[in-house]
Amino acid sequence: MTGSDQSTVDTSKALANAFMKANPTIKINMEHQLGGSEGDNVVKTRLSTGEMTDVFWYNSGSLLQALNPAQTLVDLTENLDAAKKFLAFVASSAGTEAVTAAVRPAGPYRIKGSKLPDDAIQVAKDLQAYLDKGATSPALEFLSPIKGPSLEQITVAVGSGLTRPAEGAAQYDKDVEKQAKQLGLAGW
Repeated sequence: MTGSDQSTVDTSKALANAFMKANPTIKINMEHQLGGSEGDNVVKTRLSTGEMTDVFWYNSGSLLQALNPAQTLVDLTENLDAAKKFLAFVASSAGTEAVTAAVRPAGPYRIKGSKLPDDAIQVAKDLQAYLDKGATSPALEFLSPIKGPSLEQITVAVGSGLTRPAEGAAQYDKDVEKQAKQLGLAGW
Protein backbone atom coordinates (compact mmCIF):
# COMPACT_ATOMS: atom_id res chain seq x y z
CA MET A 1 0.00 0.00 0.00
CA THR A 2 1.36 3.39 -0.96
CA GLY A 3 0.15 6.96 -1.21
CA SER A 4 -1.99 8.05 -4.14
CA ASP A 5 -0.13 11.13 -5.39
CA GLN A 6 1.21 10.56 -8.91
CA SER A 7 4.90 10.63 -7.99
CA THR A 8 4.41 8.00 -5.27
CA VAL A 9 2.26 5.84 -7.57
CA ASP A 10 4.91 6.02 -10.32
CA THR A 11 7.72 5.31 -7.83
CA SER A 12 5.97 2.33 -6.24
CA LYS A 13 5.02 0.86 -9.62
CA ALA A 14 8.60 1.22 -10.86
CA LEU A 15 9.95 -0.55 -7.78
CA ALA A 16 7.35 -3.33 -7.89
CA ASN A 17 7.80 -3.95 -11.63
CA ALA A 18 11.60 -3.97 -11.47
CA PHE A 19 11.53 -6.27 -8.44
CA MET A 20 9.07 -8.70 -10.08
CA LYS A 21 11.19 -8.74 -13.25
CA ALA A 22 14.22 -9.74 -11.15
CA ASN A 23 12.12 -12.13 -9.02
CA PRO A 24 9.50 -13.67 -11.34
CA THR A 25 8.18 -16.07 -8.69
CA ILE A 26 7.09 -13.21 -6.43
CA LYS A 27 3.94 -11.21 -7.25
CA ILE A 28 3.30 -7.75 -5.76
CA ASN A 29 -0.24 -6.38 -5.67
CA MET A 30 -0.37 -2.59 -5.40
CA GLU A 31 -2.91 -0.58 -3.42
CA HIS A 32 -2.99 3.19 -3.03
CA GLN A 33 -4.40 5.24 -0.16
CA LEU A 34 -5.33 8.87 0.35
CA GLY A 35 -2.80 11.23 1.85
CA GLY A 36 -2.91 13.21 5.08
CA SER A 37 -5.12 12.36 8.02
CA GLU A 38 -7.53 10.40 5.81
CA GLY A 39 -4.73 8.07 4.77
CA ASP A 40 -3.55 7.77 8.39
CA ASN A 41 -7.05 6.66 9.35
CA VAL A 42 -7.07 3.99 6.62
CA VAL A 43 -3.72 2.65 7.85
CA LYS A 44 -4.83 2.64 11.51
CA THR A 45 -8.12 0.92 10.71
CA ARG A 46 -6.55 -1.76 8.54
CA LEU A 47 -3.85 -2.45 11.11
CA SER A 48 -6.33 -2.68 13.98
CA THR A 49 -8.57 -5.08 12.04
CA GLY A 50 -5.69 -7.24 10.82
CA GLU A 51 -6.45 -6.45 7.17
CA MET A 52 -3.27 -4.51 6.35
CA THR A 53 -1.04 -5.36 3.42
CA ASP A 54 2.23 -7.16 4.22
CA VAL A 55 4.28 -4.13 3.15
CA PHE A 56 3.13 -0.54 3.20
CA TRP A 57 4.70 2.84 2.54
CA TYR A 58 4.20 5.16 5.49
CA ASN A 59 5.86 8.39 6.51
CA SER A 60 8.03 7.13 9.33
CA GLY A 61 7.92 10.54 10.94
CA SER A 62 4.16 10.48 11.01
CA LEU A 63 1.98 9.24 13.87
CA LEU A 64 3.96 6.00 14.07
CA GLN A 65 3.49 5.41 17.79
CA ALA A 66 -0.26 5.79 17.37
CA LEU A 67 -0.14 2.72 15.09
CA ASN A 68 0.79 0.63 18.15
CA PRO A 69 3.75 -0.95 16.33
CA ALA A 70 4.49 -3.53 19.04
CA GLN A 71 1.14 -5.17 18.33
CA THR A 72 0.33 -4.25 14.73
CA LEU A 73 3.69 -4.30 12.94
CA VAL A 74 4.95 -7.73 13.82
CA ASP A 75 4.53 -10.97 11.85
CA LEU A 76 4.38 -10.78 8.07
CA THR A 77 2.96 -14.35 7.99
CA GLU A 78 3.87 -16.56 5.06
CA ASN A 79 5.12 -13.65 2.97
CA LEU A 80 7.97 -12.74 5.35
CA ASP A 81 10.84 -13.79 3.07
CA ALA A 82 9.31 -12.14 0.00
CA ALA A 83 8.62 -8.93 1.93
CA LYS A 84 12.18 -8.82 3.28
CA LYS A 85 13.56 -9.44 -0.20
CA PHE A 86 11.44 -6.63 -1.65
CA LEU A 87 12.46 -4.16 1.07
CA ALA A 88 16.13 -5.04 0.50
CA PHE A 89 15.58 -4.31 -3.20
CA VAL A 90 13.96 -0.95 -2.40
CA ALA A 91 17.02 0.00 -0.32
CA SER A 92 19.51 -0.98 -3.03
CA SER A 93 21.13 0.80 -5.93
CA ALA A 94 19.01 -1.39 -8.25
CA GLY A 95 15.95 0.05 -6.53
CA THR A 96 17.09 3.64 -6.99
CA GLU A 97 17.86 2.91 -10.64
CA ALA A 98 14.31 1.62 -11.12
CA VAL A 99 12.87 4.75 -9.50
CA THR A 100 15.16 7.07 -11.47
CA ALA A 101 13.99 5.47 -14.73
CA ALA A 102 10.36 6.29 -13.86
CA VAL A 103 10.51 9.50 -11.82
CA ARG A 104 12.94 12.40 -11.79
CA PRO A 105 14.54 12.44 -8.32
CA ALA A 106 13.19 15.20 -6.10
CA GLY A 107 15.97 14.84 -3.57
CA PRO A 108 19.30 13.17 -2.88
CA TYR A 109 19.93 9.44 -2.57
CA ARG A 110 20.94 8.04 0.80
CA ILE A 111 21.74 4.59 -0.58
CA LYS A 112 25.44 3.93 -1.07
CA GLY A 113 26.35 3.28 -4.67
CA SER A 114 23.35 5.20 -6.00
CA LYS A 115 24.05 8.20 -8.17
CA LEU A 116 21.76 11.04 -9.13
CA PRO A 117 21.27 11.40 -12.88
CA ASP A 118 22.80 14.38 -14.64
CA ASP A 119 19.34 15.92 -15.17
CA ALA A 120 18.41 15.82 -11.45
CA ILE A 121 17.12 19.10 -10.09
CA GLN A 122 19.83 21.37 -8.73
CA VAL A 123 18.57 21.29 -5.14
CA ALA A 124 18.92 17.48 -5.13
CA LYS A 125 22.49 17.79 -6.35
CA ASP A 126 23.24 20.44 -3.72
CA LEU A 127 21.81 18.28 -0.92
CA GLN A 128 23.64 15.20 -2.22
CA ALA A 129 26.94 16.95 -1.60
CA TYR A 130 26.05 17.32 2.11
CA LEU A 131 25.03 13.65 2.34
CA ASP A 132 28.21 12.52 0.64
CA LYS A 133 30.27 14.51 3.19
CA GLY A 134 28.26 13.09 6.12
CA ALA A 135 27.25 16.65 7.05
CA THR A 136 23.59 15.89 7.78
CA SER A 137 21.41 14.62 10.61
CA PRO A 138 17.82 13.35 10.69
CA ALA A 139 14.99 15.83 10.91
CA LEU A 140 13.35 16.12 14.32
CA GLU A 141 10.25 14.31 13.06
CA PHE A 142 12.37 11.18 12.59
CA LEU A 143 13.88 11.43 16.08
CA SER A 144 10.64 12.04 17.94
CA PRO A 145 8.71 8.86 18.79
CA ILE A 146 5.34 10.60 18.52
CA LYS A 147 3.54 13.22 16.48
CA GLY A 148 0.71 15.43 17.64
CA PRO A 149 -2.54 15.06 15.68
CA SER A 150 -2.58 18.78 14.83
CA LEU A 151 0.83 18.77 13.13
CA GLU A 152 -0.64 19.31 9.67
CA GLN A 153 -2.73 22.30 10.74
CA ILE A 154 0.10 23.85 12.77
CA THR A 155 2.61 23.61 9.91
CA VAL A 156 0.11 25.07 7.44
CA ALA A 157 -0.54 28.00 9.78
CA VAL A 158 3.20 28.63 10.23
CA GLY A 159 3.99 28.12 6.54
CA SER A 160 1.27 30.51 5.45
CA GLY A 161 2.35 33.18 7.92
CA LEU A 162 -0.79 33.01 10.08
CA THR A 163 1.24 31.82 13.08
CA ARG A 164 4.76 32.86 14.05
CA PRO A 165 7.28 29.98 14.10
CA ALA A 166 7.94 30.22 17.86
CA GLU A 167 4.21 30.16 18.57
CA GLY A 168 3.77 27.18 16.22
CA ALA A 169 6.58 25.32 17.99
CA ALA A 170 4.92 25.92 21.36
CA GLN A 171 1.56 24.74 19.98
CA TYR A 172 3.20 21.63 18.63
CA ASP A 173 4.94 20.84 21.94
CA LYS A 174 1.56 21.01 23.71
CA ASP A 175 -0.06 18.92 20.99
CA VAL A 176 2.60 16.18 21.29
CA GLU A 177 2.32 16.15 25.08
CA LYS A 178 -1.46 15.79 24.85
CA GLN A 179 -1.12 12.93 22.32
CA ALA A 180 1.47 11.12 24.46
CA LYS A 181 -0.75 11.35 27.54
CA GLN A 182 -3.77 10.08 25.57
CA LEU A 183 -1.68 7.10 24.43
CA GLY A 184 -0.53 6.48 28.01
CA LEU A 185 3.17 6.81 27.19
CA ALA A 186 5.51 6.99 30.17
CA GLY A 187 7.53 10.12 30.85
CA TRP A 188 5.04 12.70 29.60
